[in-house]
This record gives sequence, C-alpha cells and structure tokens, in this order.
Amino acid sequence: MDDCNYCRECDRCKGSRGPRGFRGPRGYEGPAGYDGERGIPGPKGEPGRPGPRGFTGEKGDKGDQGPIGPKGDKGDKGDKGSRGERGPKGSFESAYGFAYTETGNSDSGIIDFCESGPLCEVQLTNKGLKITNDGVYQIDYKIVLESQVITCTPSSFQIKINDLYDLSYSMTESLTSNTLNSSQLVKLKEGDVVMLVADLQEHFHYKLATLQVIQVG
Repeated sequence: MDDCNYCRECDRCKGSRGPRGFRGPRGYEGPAGYDGERGIPGPKGEPGRPGPRGFTGEKGDKGDQGPIGPKGDKGDKGDKGSRGERGPKGSFESAYGFAYTETGNSDSGIIDFCESGPLCEVQLTNKGLKITNDGVYQIDYKIVLESQVITCTPSSFQIKINDLYDLSYSMTESLTSNTLNSSQLVKLKEGDVVMLVADLQEHFHYKLATLQVIQVG
C-alpha cells in the first residue's frame, strides 16, 4: 500500500507524537455521592480544664429546728459578786416591856414589880407584864438572892402565865446567896399576864428582881 492517509494504524500513517497541548478548562462538578456508613467512635478524650466559679446563689429558706443537744458539763463556779445595797427597813415593830423592883422581900408568892422600864405594846400590872399582841416572846428574869445560912431545901423562882400555867423549865433555885437568871421562848396571846413567882425558905430574901419580855415573832 503506497498511500494510507486514512488508515492511521500503520507506522507510516501514525507518525511521531506531537507536543502536549494546553490544559483545558475544569469540567463541571459532579453530583455529591451518597453518605457512607457511620464510623466507629474514637477513644474518649482527656478531661477539660475546670470552668470559672459560678455566682453565689440566693439564700435558701430557714430550715427546721434541730433536736436539743445533750446537757453540757457544769461550769466552774464564778467569782463572788459585790455586796448589794442595804435594803429598806422592815415594817415589823416588836412589842417589849421591862419591870423591876429593888424593894427587899422575904415573902413567897407573886413578885410585885413596882417600877417599869421601856414599854411598847406591853402593860405593867400589879401581877406582872400584860401582853397586847399575839406572838412569840422571849422572857427573861434576874433575881439577886441573899441568905445568912445554908439550907437543905432550896429557894426557887419560876415564870407563871395567868395564874394557870407554871413554866417548870423556867425554874431556878439555890441553897445559899446567889444571882439567878433564866431565859426562854414562849408563845403568848393578847391578854396573857407574865408573872414571876417566888418560893422562899426561912432566912432567905431577894433584894433585886427584874422581868423582861421581847416579841421575836
């Protein structure tokens, strides 16, 4: 075959390869493909840093009262306080009376007190001291007894109330010259008369006798 201008298959018709041409323009973007299957989750990451501190919230409502706790130990004794001011004077006014005689007498019987000392709510009678207020009284007496001899039977003195009641525990006695004293508490009523009674032996006499009553309650 002398002329193969159209066969383009034989070495004669192909000829040598020419130079590379210029790059043509980019073609249009094709449509997106379908989503692939979800992959396996990756490993857990490291914890992040702490975030900034938040704002303080509003104050909550007051809670219910809790149960009472156990009793605590007793504390140490405190220091002694200062002395307080003196209080007002009380309104109680006690009754009192005092009688005496310096006339010597050797007769037995109720002693006649002819002289009186201070008297308050108490009256002097020919038999003794008369009470005008109910209450508890302290009764005191004193006797100066004299004798030139010593007897076998003592001379004695004791308190008597209203010619009826002998206060035996108020008795004092002596066999010779002596000063006798007695004091006792007695509950008395208005109108009671406190008397001092002597029982003298021969050769005895008293030269001083005193009787005192003081209301104490």
